[in-house]
Amino acid sequence: MLSIRACSKMIQCHAVSKDVYHKLLPKAAHAYNSTAFHQRHQHLAEEVIYLVFEDADSKVVGGIIMGKKKDALLSPYSAPFGGFTFLKVPSTSLLQDCIQALRLFAKSQSISIINITLPPSIYSTSHSSMIKEALTYNGFQITYTDINHSFSLNSFQHYLKKVAKGVRKNILKGVRNPNLSFYKCISQQDCYQAYQIIQENRKQNDYPLRLSWEALCNSSEVIPMDCFLVYYESIPIAAAIIFQVTSQIAQVIYWGDLKEYRHLYTMNYLSYQLFEYYQDKITILDIGPSSEHGIPDEGLCTFKERIGCDATEKWTLNILV
Repeated sequence: MLSIRACSKMIQCHAVSKDVYHKLLPKAAHAYNSTAFHQRHQHLAEEVIYLVFEDADSKVVGGIIMGKKKDALLSPYSAPFGGFTFLKVPSTSLLQDCIQALRLFAKSQSISIINITLPPSIYSTSHSSMIKEALTYNGFQITYTDINHSFSLNSFQHYLKKVAKGVRKNILKGVRNPNLSFYKCISQQDCYQAYQIIQENRKQNDYPLRLSWEALCNSSEVIPMDCFLVYYESIPIAAAIIFQVTSQIAQVIYWGDLKEYRHLYTMNYLSYQLFEYYQDKITILDIGPSSEHGIPDEGLCTFKERIGCDATEKWTLNILV
């Protein structure tokens, strides 16, 4: 496969080794596009293919890492989102040529479908929109659009003044409660305790828990992971697990509380403490999707909007090659 090249006008798409890809594109658009992440998760695809796009002067302009499963190329194959990495913001015409070259490459490999989930637009608003439009122009269909919520930490300074009155009241109750405390986990044991809270939360609410503790630890070897606990006296009652996905965006992988302590408004308290903790460290806290396969969870949407989050879109597109 590494010798196959597909050309579209002035752009060639071809597969390279992981090491060559990393040398050519050392700075991934986000952690889920890094070679280190894919090396950790390559067992989840039949094959991981590192594709680069070259211009007429044989200079690399970008790339995409895809997992092959049966006759499909997937980005991601094991992550919340994937997509392209470019050395600089691409022009519309360059995007068109890259996508056409990708289609030609897939066809040369007898691939029948390409599936791509782009990052939420907060990761690069204009860039994401441009790529989505280029994909649809070249025949990709939007399979579904998920709602993704995030919190801009630039607005935290005036947070309590702007947030809904009921939420503000619940936060202040928590902050003033001497029995509640917020703790950033230091040890692996503390982090595992946070995971156990999440596990119990999912069980109580009949939600799936897709990542095992081992899978989280595996990812944390290449993506910085923060874990947090909320205590009532000495009892852990809520938790959050967060990945540092870019230098300025961290993503909530899991958060949740225990039902029996919900009267303490622990999630209002936890979200406030997280916003305060990250306010001078990053610019955006990505709270994650509030829908699955395009079907919104109304309860999640309402909660996230009430605590001051903004909704953006995360597109999944595919094409029959």
